[in-house]
Amino acid sequence: TPPYAMALTQLGTGAVYGVQLTARIVGYRGLSGWLSYNLSRSVREDDPNLPERFFDHDQTHGLIAVAGWEHGPWTIGGRVRFATGEPRTDVIGSFFDSRSGRYEPIVGAHNGVRLPAYFAADARGERRFPLGAARAAVYLEIQNLTARANAEEIIYSADFSQRGYLTSLPLLAIAGVRIDR
Repeated sequence: TPPYAMALTQLGTGAVYGVQLTARIVGYRGLSGWLSYNLSRSVREDDPNLPERFFDHDQTHGLIAVAGWEHGPWTIGGRVRFATGEPRTDVIGSFFDSRSGRYEPIVGAHNGVRLPAYFAADARGERRFPLGAARAAVYLEIQNLTARANAEEIIYSADFSQRGYLTSLPLLAIAGVRIDR
């Protein structure tokens, strides 16, 4: 913990390197979509005397595919996403603090472990139709078609002896009506 006068100094440096490749198709027989892959590395050094570490939201690999088909009043589409997990700081042990009556963590290297890889597939269908002077649409969207429990965060038991993951929502279906004037 730095002294109070040094708590907000700006001695850190950082760098982000990466490349993104994207292929896109537009309006071929009602089909459109894109495929994108990114490779990146984002690191920082909080102080010249500290080791280099990953940025909090570094994701080395990312792949996204989006496709949609439109035919008359119908639109159907989908999306598939994959990304490597974000870095986290692991708890490597703990000790009991008798003054506070609780366990305190002993942490490992800053952002030294990663969450598991993320994967999700989503689908959406929509039907448009006239509604008097307005236009309307009914739609159904299904998020996380595979019902994969993607890790959002690491969680620990009160004494830090067990760890698990806080996971994303399971399969989620959303139906709705939209009216445009």
